[in-house]
Amino acid sequence: MKANLRRLDSPEYMLVIAICAVVASLCSCAANVVFAVAKPAVVDEALDAVGAFANANVVVAGGNIYTGSEVEPAVVVTLNGDALLEGVDYELTYSNNVNAGTASVRIAGLGVYAGSFKVATFAIGRLPLTSAKISLSLTTFYYNGAAQRPEVVVMLGNKTLKQDADYKVTYSDNIRPGTASVTISGVDPNDEAGEDVLASCVGNYSGYASAHFSILNQIQMMRLYNPYTGEHFYTADKGEVESCVATGWKDEGGAWVAPSRSSRPVYRLYNSYVPGGDHHYTADEKEVEACKAAGWTYEGVGWYSDDAEGAAVYRAYNPYAATGTHHYTADASEIKTVVDAGWMDEGIAWYGMK
Repeated sequence: MKANLRRLDSPEYMLVIAICAVVASLCSCAANVVFAVAKPAVVDEALDAVGAFANANVVVAGGNIYTGSEVEPAVVVTLNGDALLEGVDYELTYSNNVNAGTASVRIAGLGVYAGSFKVATFAIGRLPLTSAKISLSLTTFYYNGAAQRPEVVVMLGNKTLKQDADYKVTYSDNIRPGTASVTISGVDPNDEAGEDVLASCVGNYSGYASAHFSILNQIQMMRLYNPYTGEHFYTADKGEVESCVATGWKDEGGAWVAPSRSSRPVYRLYNSYVPGGDHHYTADEKEVEACKAAGWTYEGVGWYSDDAEGAAVYRAYNPYAATGTHHYTADASEIKTVVDAGWMDEGIAWYGMK
């Protein structure tokens, strides 16, 4: 059987080639149309419309997130199936388009469409805080029985956020020794959060971010000096330190580090009968009872001595003073200095931690 062969340059063959080219072109166009429609977009109801644009179809690109600047998504306008051109057939004016919430775009007609307009809305989403950088004023605290709340600075990109206006702060596990947490969360003015939300809040942020800090199983003992009475005062209470400084005492900083708890308490007593008052500290319960019998006021446990006897705290006595009669220090050279000046060395009073 003889094959029915045609020349490659025959009219019939060339027609087939042309038809294939047209079909390929149509397929390519169809693929492009599908890709364009697949892009995130929203079709919003018009707030108002006048003239020919009353029947216009407006598609506003979706997926808009708060940036701190004006958000101006792309807009596609079609009328009776025909795509209109921005700058030729219409111009766009955006409003209320910075903060999260509902923004609007006004499509105003140009040329043959002059006098027509349509206003559509679009959403601006809240920006997640998940990538925020949290800086804490302190990352290590000594346990003192009170809740620890380091100050927080939050950066998102190059912007410093404002507490209560942009985010709220929550602390957890921040009393007992261990790892504590601080969590920031976006503030939504629509939440029923009462006083947690300020009037200035616009709710541009959502989600959470956290940072951690440590509370040591130790107490930092502080030392203060009263230049008017010569007394040294020892406390781990920040409020007591601030109160003393406000009344003229000199803050001499850290004295030693005590354990948050041990089997050996150190007691505190106060003598209100001497000029300016005077405190006495001792781990000896018999000494406590003797002071109470002499009229001193018992003020309870001031702190604890280290069971491991890590660092000695020494005690010296001045028989010539009316107030500040005892001096306590973890500095052995300081004890030598006061003993050389006439104080009596009374040895080790208790122990701090190394």
